[in-house]
Amino acid sequence: MQLREQVELWRGLEKQARDLVDLAELAQAEGDTSLNQEVGEEARALARRLDQLEFQLMLGGEHDRKNAILAIHAGAGGTESQDWAQMLLRMYLRSLGPMPMAT
Repeated sequence: MQLREQVELWRGLEKQARDLVDLAELAQAEGDTSLNQEVGEEARALARRLDQLEFQLMLGGEHDRKNAILAIHAGAGGTESQDWAQMLLRMYLRSLGPMPMAT
């Protein structure tokens, strides 16, 4: 995504948030409960969109598409820490999905 597109996206979301605030103030002044519900639904949708964009920003760095090495060490703690390290490894491997077989 080009920088201009990103700026336009964020400015559009800012305008949408301002419009929702204005609409909420109008609904409150008029005592319109149905409009309050609509504003609440749109605010939740906007919050979800902002959460998605924030997540994309966190994973939008130069090196984020490259491979990484993950090391999980049990450390001190005996069998409990070993079990915990094994559970973490299993959860991580399952989140990756099926791994291709090496030939």
